[in-house]
Amino acid sequence: MASVKIFVSPWAPDVEPLAHEVAANGLPADSTMIYNGRRNKVVKLNRENRDINIKAFRVPNIVNRIVYGTFRFGKARRSYEHALRLRNLGFNTPEPLAYIELSNGLLFGRSYYICQQLEGFRDMRSLEGHDTGSLIQLADCLGLLIARLHDAGIWMKDFSQGNLLYRPVAKGRFEFFLIDINRMEFDVTDRKKLMKNFDTITDDDKFLTLLSMAYAQHTGQPKEEVLRTVINTRINFLARKENKEMFKKLFRV
Repeated sequence: MASVKIFVSPWAPDVEPLAHEVAANGLPADSTMIYNGRRNKVVKLNRENRDINIKAFRVPNIVNRIVYGTFRFGKARRSYEHALRLRNLGFNTPEPLAYIELSNGLLFGRSYYICQQLEGFRDMRSLEGHDTGSLIQLADCLGLLIARLHDAGIWMKDFSQGNLLYRPVAKGRFEFFLIDINRMEFDVTDRKKLMKNFDTITDDDKFLTLLSMAYAQHTGQPKEEVLRTVINTRINFLARKENKEMFKKLFRV
């Protein structure tokens, strides 16, 4: 039997009509696509003078349809609840507004996460436009953010370049927002796991070195030790990635 679960934030009752519209018809026709991936789609639109972002998660594989339908929260709900927890801990992420889950009996289906749309930000995939001084300042601010996340025991599993937005807020200061937050762990104490945050945050070796130095300074750890750890985890990550690609190619032949 088909069922729909809609949860709207108490502070955003104006979003409820949109949530019901999405549950019934999918992504609105008047929305603008900003990401169209194999697994997820993200659109933006404006309703009731509110800039809104909707992330549509694809229907999971059959195993996860059962898991999400019976044992574990789906990605949209996790995104919503992780956003609340992050904001309560003092970290920036777009304001959560609602989530929607569609299911058929015990089989989980499509889900949607609705949050505030951010404008005027860029992500870490592009470091163009920064001179050396600006890169040092950006690395210092980001190093402090990572140190704060680790001190709070937060491990963002997909801490990649596209999932960290930033913008300048004052001379030499930057503001960061975490997005795509459904894959996270809290209360993590394993330092080896936490240091994996450096694996995918940048492909720029110079910036990675600056970031390592900034992180060491903000955590009070020896700079040489931190840099060695970051380089080793990065090398291991790239080796695993290369092996994975080679494995995939074997099955494409």
